[in-house]
Amino acid sequence: MVIVAIRFASPLRAYEPVTFSKQIAPLLQKNCQNCHRPGEAAPMSLLDYQSARPYAKSIKKVVSEKAMPPWYADPNHGEFSNDRRLKQEEIDLFAKWVDAGAPEGDPADLPKPLEFLEGWNIGKPDFVLTLPKPITVPEKGIIPYHNIALAEFPEDRWVEKIEIRPQNRNIAHHINMFVKKPSAREVSKEEVAKGGKKKEALGDFVTGYVPGGIVTEFPEGNAIFFPKGTRVTLQLHYVTSGKEESDQTSVGFVFARKPIEKEIRIALISNYFFAIPPGEPNYEVRANWKYTDDVSLIGTMVHMHLRGKDYNFVAHYPDGHDDVLMGVPKYDFNWQLGYHFKNQPHLPAGTTLEGVAHMDNSPGNKFNPDPTATVKYGPQTADEMIMGFVFYTKDGEDLRSTTGKINLGPLPTEVGGGEKKPSAPAAGAGN
Repeated sequence: MVIVAIRFASPLRAYEPVTFSKQIAPLLQKNCQNCHRPGEAAPMSLLDYQSARPYAKSIKKVVSEKAMPPWYADPNHGEFSNDRRLKQEEIDLFAKWVDAGAPEGDPADLPKPLEFLEGWNIGKPDFVLTLPKPITVPEKGIIPYHNIALAEFPEDRWVEKIEIRPQNRNIAHHINMFVKKPSAREVSKEEVAKGGKKKEALGDFVTGYVPGGIVTEFPEGNAIFFPKGTRVTLQLHYVTSGKEESDQTSVGFVFARKPIEKEIRIALISNYFFAIPPGEPNYEVRANWKYTDDVSLIGTMVHMHLRGKDYNFVAHYPDGHDDVLMGVPKYDFNWQLGYHFKNQPHLPAGTTLEGVAHMDNSPGNKFNPDPTATVKYGPQTADEMIMGFVFYTKDGEDLRSTTGKINLGPLPTEVGGGEKKPSAPAAGAGN
């Protein structure tokens, strides 16, 4: 006689219900709460069951459609360390939770609440620069750009993280940060002294705040150098909201503590000389940047306005072959994300990196403010900008034993950076 042992799965395990406390809260912590909490860009808080429960059906819809968390990089080109996409099994958990009536479960199963530094997503800043006074925006009209110089850097420092933080996101359309280092500023003074026209150049672009954007942070060992006397200028673009409002934006900086191996450099791949015809649904615009050194790409970001349709970064190598390094096949003005390469692409000297964009100026573009207009480069939302930002380092550079080992750590005078507060009440506590 043969005896066969058969092991059956536990019915309780097979049909274990999905609850907020046990399965959903950890997913929200990992993927959503950085934005979905008071004071951040998202319109509702998802810090606890009481705040998340009214939005259960909406959560299921947006995660099932992969609209949330937002992610627009082409999956066919490149891998990214900050990829926000949910795995299918995580999407399925949200669906099962909602289909079961979105139960809370046992509060004892809740994970420990995350702690966020109130007011900042980069941790406690080492240095904060703030607009000298609030800017008032009227209830209606087109608002010209504000170019405002902030205080100078008081000491040489390597900067690892930057966050531009509007006080009033309701009217902040976008904010660009430029820096002009002391050497560049002295050249400008000399030109003016010789009778040259005073230049209005803001300096070199470093980073920006845009709808749906994320903070700027670099891999360990990489940083941007800000010498003493570096002048930071903000270019602020506001939009009206139907009532008079004001804003007083701040910028926070986190400095490197460990020796820096490579300096971060920035290339802007842009075209300023285009004219998109009225009604054109697929107008192509190209721009390029040629590298004279062997480099590795850290990350990219794309900025266009309301006609922006798609953008690809294409490498043309010296040996004649081409490669699409990354692309944004469905550009969304409201979610202008940065993409950090997981395996940093290597570009040998002589490589040309091309930005290839397509614009939709047709009536079929529901965001198009005027499909009858010929659209050119310009600062306002009804104009267009077609810009690809590329952050890179030079191969073979190693500053750890020279300049990269100095100018580290906080400034002598500490700058306050907010107060840590728990992200949600403790298990079992009420709102």
